[in-house]
Amino acid sequence: MRSVPQQVAYWAKVGRAALDNPDLPIEFVRDTLVAVEEESEVFEFVE
Repeated sequence: MRSVPQQVAYWAKVGRAALDNPDLPIEFVRDTLVAVEEESEVFEFVE
């Protein structure tokens, strides 16, 4: 879904996040970045 330059930029972002958080598993870092980029619905609490 990404072009080659976009793919390189994505993995560079994952790598930087992994270096900034060496105590976290790389899969967690990758999945967290994917989740942040996903569109989601606004959730409202109903009382």
